[in-house]
Amino acid sequence: MMVITQDALGEENFHVAYGMLLFVEAVGVIAGSPLAGKANDVFGSYNLAFYLSGAVLVVSGKPEIALFDLTCSSAVAAANYENAKKITRLIN
Repeated sequence: MMVITQDALGEENFHVAYGMLLFVEAVGVIAGSPLAGKANDVFGSYNLAFYLSGAVLVVSGKPEIALFDLTCSSAVAAANYENAKKITRLIN
């Protein structure tokens, strides 16, 4: 996740963005255990806690995957363009 953050925001803003990312992650870590315990008290099972944590993981991963695909597809397209130019020069 650190590399994606650095690629998306650049070197100059990386330390601020990564600090915010770790803060938001810490909020989830701190709040997760008490909420899972409360769900166990209310429903008698930890199933809801596992389902919710899995759903949050999937939902939070979607924007990163989209950003990663955008970054990779543009980098691959640029590399393919450069390779095509080199091959054209070699052929001619």
